[in-house]
Amino acid sequence: MSKSIFISHSSADEPLVQKLVDSILGNGCEVSKSDIFCTTLPGMKIPAGTRNYIEAIRQEAEHPKLFILVISPNYLESKFCLCELGAAWASGLPLFPFVVPPLKKSEVRVTLAVTQSGLIDDSDFLDEFRDKVKEFHTTSVTTGAWNAAKQAFLKALPDIIDSLPEPQKVDKSLLDKAQQDFVEATDEIARRDTTIEKLTAQIAALEKVKDKAGVAKVRAEHSDDAVELANLIKEAKRALKKLQSATPYVLFCDSKGDPAIFNSSWSPQVDRALDSNEIRYADPGFKPNFDKSKVAEASEAVDALRGFIRDGDHQEAITDFQEEEEVELDLRDFGCWRKLFHVSDPT
Repeated sequence: MSKSIFISHSSADEPLVQKLVDSILGNGCEVSKSDIFCTTLPGMKIPAGTRNYIEAIRQEAEHPKLFILVISPNYLESKFCLCELGAAWASGLPLFPFVVPPLKKSEVRVTLAVTQSGLIDDSDFLDEFRDKVKEFHTTSVTTGAWNAAKQAFLKALPDIIDSLPEPQKVDKSLLDKAQQDFVEATDEIARRDTTIEKLTAQIAALEKVKDKAGVAKVRAEHSDDAVELANLIKEAKRALKKLQSATPYVLFCDSKGDPAIFNSSWSPQVDRALDSNEIRYADPGFKPNFDKSKVAEASEAVDALRGFIRDGDHQEAITDFQEEEEVELDLRDFGCWRKLFHVSDPT
């Protein structure tokens, strides 16, 4: 089970993190070491003998109540720290980034896209940190005791920071990748949040209906596939409506590899389609003239719908539509064309 607080830091900054844990978390907030995960400090790190070090870190980073980021020059040059940073971003859990001088907040914002950061030697920001901890950890430390612990920390801080080693430079490509991972992770979180919102609305609507037709209608209203299917049908119908009344039937026959043959009563409509150059005679019947832009547009719209139906990934939306409209979505059947596109039957 994950601990309440995960401290992401560079091992080179161990003295600083030790002081943060002892003075601020321990004395100032009464947080027990057993509630803290920190890879370098005794009693808070991964137990000896753990086989998969990285997996252990990943599990601890899944559900803490607070990520503390100790962002120092050493932090920015650590591959592991950048990985932990990516995990913290992707989790969507509360972050509290401490910026360690000589770094500046502006540098961190530009480099890591961390917006709500503060300097670790800022007294007011430390007060904000205490308030954040108190949101999930009940503490009986008085304000006076907190201020004493905070002042002890701030007094020791300059010497500790001066004693920290200089960072070893890491390839910029690693930082670029961490930033890219962050962008992808936040996009994925946004997509999942949108999906959850849609499903929640759909469930609420389904709870209000009893019959099968009503269920199908609700699912269609909340389905991206259903919306796409409706738009494809609408676009095909619009494009076919631009044509002479004989041309849609010629397109239907051509999609099956057959010539279109009309009865004699359709001679006026066929003549208008010929005069408009939408169809041509090809013994023993008629074929569409795809050089005509309106004909090509209608054919492409119907093909797009056909591709959606054949895809195999949209069966739920197709089934719901068929039940709701009482029509089988089979574009090889002219009855489907009559129902969907209101095309007249010339036979």
